[in-house]
Amino acid sequence: RAAETWAIEARFDGVESRKQALDIVRAKAAALGAGQWVYNLGGWSYDQFADNRTPLTRAELDQASPNNPVYLQFTRCCAFLNSKAIEATGLAGMNEPWIEKDAAGKPTGRINDPGLAQIANKVPRPAKGTFATNAMALLRDLNRAGVTTAGISGCPQEATEFFREL
Repeated sequence: RAAETWAIEARFDGVESRKQALDIVRAKAAALGAGQWVYNLGGWSYDQFADNRTPLTRAELDQASPNNPVYLQFTRCCAFLNSKAIEATGLAGMNEPWIEKDAAGKPTGRINDPGLAQIANKVPRPAKGTFATNAMALLRDLNRAGVTTAGISGCPQEATEFFREL
């Protein structure tokens, strides 16, 4: 999955403050234009934000990106959505134990595993023509970090063929 989206995600690698993370969301939303999804499919933790190590809130994400759906997945345990993403995914109409709700029964914007895959699958996939650019950006960053070999079960056939060709 990372090879499909690496260069187009709102990446939080090396981001040390919540303010920086929200600025990245804001900038990505502006660059993409209203209505386009802003997302990060993992690889970050709110613990990395020295200025505030608490979970992101729906209100913060609404303020950073009022016109774009936002889905920010914290590793593999939970994700944070703004109001536009809650609307786009139909989260408000779902009654699942993995949807965190407030006292009034409305989604707070946080979902927990095992609901991650179900909601992440509602984020539109990037165009197939962007795969090579995204995959090469991922490989450059992994190589820069010293990772030269990786494997994962369930890798899509197209991705497997791309990496074998390299």
